[in-house]
Amino acid sequence: MAKIIFYLPAALSIISYSENIKNIEIRKLGIIILLLNSVCLTVFLIYLFFGDIILAFSFGDDYSISHSYLIINSLCYLFLSNIVLINYVLVSQNIKIQIFFISIIFFSSYLWCYYYINDILTILKILLITNIAALIIVTFQFYKFYNVSKYS
Repeated sequence: MAKIIFYLPAALSIISYSENIKNIEIRKLGIIILLLNSVCLTVFLIYLFFGDIILAFSFGDDYSISHSYLIINSLCYLFLSNIVLINYVLVSQNIKIQIFFISIIFFSSYLWCYYYINDILTILKILLITNIAALIIVTFQFYKFYNVSKYS
């Protein structure tokens, strides 16, 4: 269920990777990012307030106790959808250095979780921190590119 937050705005990410993105102005790109976050945040808030009811209705009362897992996992996918969208924009502009750093961060966190962590909630928290770090990297590259290109 948490992947819904990732898959709903996937069409926006595909559109953003088209040839048109190379010439898009920052204001229109901001509207795309705002639309993506509006969809993701709406679903996240529904999960936050009604997630236990949705889980109980969909899978039975036994699964409603996994509401906290759904919230953290949904938040991970919210950040991941932003990472994917901004990465598509940067790759369409031939900026690929952030992919190297993000790959190292994700690979390290997955190895850390695989070898040292046995609790699913702790793994989700580590992935959340990893997604936040990756989002900071791509956002930094995004603003760096658009500030440099604005003055060029």
